[in-house]
Amino acid sequence: MAIGQETTGAKQNAPPESPSPGDIHIVGDSGSGTWSGRAENVLAVSVDGTAWLFRTPVAGERVYSTDKNADIVYDGTNWLAIGAPFTLLYQATHATAENSNRFGRLTSSSTNSSGIIPSGRSALVLSCEFSHKTGADAGTYTVFGLLRDVGNSANYLLGAAWTGAQNTRLRESRFGSIESPLALVDGGAATRFSVGWRNESSSPGAMASEYASCYVAGFYVEKL
Repeated sequence: MAIGQETTGAKQNAPPESPSPGDIHIVGDSGSGTWSGRAENVLAVSVDGTAWLFRTPVAGERVYSTDKNADIVYDGTNWLAIGAPFTLLYQATHATAENSNRFGRLTSSSTNSSGIIPSGRSALVLSCEFSHKTGADAGTYTVFGLLRDVGNSANYLLGAAWTGAQNTRLRESRFGSIESPLALVDGGAATRFSVGWRNESSSPGAMASEYASCYVAGFYVEKL
């Protein structure tokens, strides 16, 4: 994480004509002039107004964008301008077992808030927590948290919260937590998405769950 650095926050292919020493810019996808051949997203630092020092950012690095009037963060692939936070909650009481690979929210007894990714933005998921109170059908299960695009039913797996046995006799509670960064989901024209969970195990099959809940938090971001 770099603190105290400033950039315009906009990628550019050509170096500025009259940079001041210490100015920082982000190289675009087709560098030209003295930036020719430099990789996209590299930081170009003006040394004396003529020469440039190039540095590859590291994941988690942060600089201040004067254009965005906010911090921008490099996630290892993209520079992201951090926007508004979001939270999503799913909770349900299930009367029957959830089949393998079934999205948990699809039941009439569930309450599932949906969020809208603003057009031109992405959703950066930073944390996911969920719990289950299990019922019958003994076996070993791998349970993932996920986001679902409500419009086209596309699923974005957030990672496995737990893998373990479900016992017919002990009726245990399970709680899983997955930490950041989990997923970067691109929005289209006001993409709506929901949060849930899914049993990835194909054997032994259905996983009973008397009660399930899932909570996801993150930020809306803009890719530069």
